[in-house]
Amino acid sequence: MDERIVEATIRALSVVNHVRFFKSERGYQGRFFCELEAFLYEYGVLSDSTILEMEYQKTTQHGTSQRPDIILHIPVEASGAAVGENNFAVWALKHRASAFKAQEDFGKLDEMFEYLCYPLGIFSTPLDTISGTILVTTLIDLSRLPFNSMTGMSP
Repeated sequence: MDERIVEATIRALSVVNHVRFFKSERGYQGRFFCELEAFLYEYGVLSDSTILEMEYQKTTQHGTSQRPDIILHIPVEASGAAVGENNFAVWALKHRASAFKAQEDFGKLDEMFEYLCYPLGIFSTPLDTISGTILVTTLIDLSRLPFNSMTGMSP
């Protein structure tokens, strides 16, 4: 499933290119979510049980108060599984993140990996350059890393 999620993400990132969407994080996130959802359906990732959610509200049962921008999962209510199961991917989108803010968000992604067992995390931020706006995206696939991206410790 990871390859389909990554391909859908890349395609969604490539089509959200109107300058208006880069003016605010909320605008960009909303448009990206719509495109991502369409591509995930096209690739057969989404189903009646596997859903994409925006700014999912975590509760105390999740062991973390982080509110990721977008998640791909099977909700506990649908599966009856533990909160750390059936979590497939988490996206953190930042509007012009500084190096400090980006590092902070990587820490939040690590928390999502640790407490909720997400195997795939994607961080994306647009950067202004002389030639226009480019998008920097970092993909974290824990199943392929020999150590934790933030702490350097083995999983």
